Amino acid sequence: MVLRENDMLRNLLQTLSSVHTDGKRLDVVFADRSFVVDEDTVAVSTEIDADVELSEADELLFVVDALSHQAWRIRLGARSEFEKFVCDYPTAPHVAGVVRSLVEKVYVDEQRTNEFKGLRQTVAFKADTIMADDDRRPPLDTLPREAALVEGVYQLALAGHVKGIAGINNDDRAFLGQTRRHLVEARCEHDATRRQKRARRVTDELLSRVAVSKFADKYAKEARFPADFTSGVRSVPRGEVDPITARVVLGDALRDISSTLVAVSVLFTSSVLGAIRRLLEKLQIVALLRWAAKKSGILGAWRWLLRTFTPGLINRPSEEEQYKATAAALYRRLTAAGHSAEGFLTANGTLPPDIAPKQFNRNVLRSTHSARFRQRPSGR
Repeated sequence: MVLRENDMLRNLLQTLSSVHTDGKRLDVVFADRSFVVDEDTVAVSTEIDADVELSEADELLFVVDALSHQAWRIRLGARSEFEKFVCDYPTAPHVAGVVRSLVEKVYVDEQRTNEFKGLRQTVAFKADTIMADDDRRPPLDTLPREAALVEGVYQLALAGHVKGIAGINNDDRAFLGQTRRHLVEARCEHDATRRQKRARRVTDELLSRVAVSKFADKYAKEARFPADFTSGVRSVPRGEVDPITARVVLGDALRDISSTLVAVSVLFTSSVLGAIRRLLEKLQIVALLRWAAKKSGILGAWRWLLRTFTPGLINRPSEEEQYKATAAALYRRLTAAGHSAEGFLTANGTLPPDIAPKQFNRNVLRSTHSARFRQRPSGR
């Protein structure tokens, strides 16, 4: 395993979790298996369910997809009454938990891949990688019957097919065929009660076919199948800061995860909107201070305060100040040229209200040039 469980990875996962929860940031803890801790926390495992060599980017792909799946379980509420369901099978609680979890798994994966189409490639990559390991996911004809039936349900939920089906008896093949139909129909079954009924049918059928249920339950426990009632969260020491490389976080791994593009957009948009909001708030405060200064008659004191605390904003002249400055400049230029400002300025020495300062800036030189031309001696 290349990825290390540290604060940097945890922070990355917590940031990406908001993509799948309508903006809500989840707490992330590391555990041996991935599951929902509560409505605000998910446990994520960095252990890959396959004995294969993967790059850091591929491992990150596995971990982020596990995060996505658990976040969607919270979003869809696809984890209700698990403990009650498991308690109904005291002789095989792990089998019941695995089957119930797998039925919810196919439903959750169908919903999240419908919204994020790019995740379908990720889910398929994970399934192919896991199924390629015959030690972790062995062909059914190499296992005892109790174990083969449990393994078959898992492989159907994971990849839609099983390995070694040709070597098992017809009765067990018929059971797996029925189970596959239940799983396919559960993908679009939005009623949690109906999904639970499908899980119960599969569990009852499976246990009715094994002579000793504890053997099947032992395999379900030791084979490390996902189960929502599993506990055993472990935290990462705060001092452990062996970071994943920036190349992986911002390079190959993020490029392979379609939902990451959405995460980057969400983070960038949030930052921009936050900056705009803060700027608007600042401008509103400045406008309020100016208004109060004018109304209270202590403009000089307010202007001093504004220059002190917001120099960049207060030094920008107002429209009224621009008019006065332009009028004064125009008056000086016309006077220097020996001409009256009459017709350009009002009796109070200000610009006419229907003319903007920019118009005068364009016409000043032309006006003064014309005035100088008219004053040239005729006998030169």
